Amino acid sequence: MQDPVLIEGLANLLMPMSNADLGGIGARQRRNVGPAVAATGNWVGGRFELTERHIRFRMNALNKRFQKDTGMVEIPLAEITGIDRGRMMRFFATADITTPTGRYRFRLTPGKTDRFLAQLRLLCTL
Repeated sequence: MQDPVLIEGLANLLMPMSNADLGGIGARQRRNVGPAVAATGNWVGGRFELTERHIRFRMNALNKRFQKDTGMVEIPLAEITGIDRGRMMRFFATADITTPTGRYRFRLTPGKTDRFLAQLRLLCTL
């Protein structure tokens, strides 16, 4: 039986630049999109879920066209070593999650970031 979902919704996850594959669009658009991705990062849209044991992220169909690895990202809560509220370009709040294998930055819909972080802090014993 799968864990019940505590919080879910739309999100963007900052993926490594090496995962970007702009070959899914024409050369003219690549010329325009490439510098924007380089400036802000490889933010990938999709849906997230927070359960009592995991954070899961599945990218949407449109974003799958522009990424090399399109698999679900699953972060076990037991592996989380840091939880922070960050910023993207000073305007957008981010939920920054640190594990021994790397850092994950989520940009959630307005109003969900603080709720997500509060729930996550309750679930994780850091």
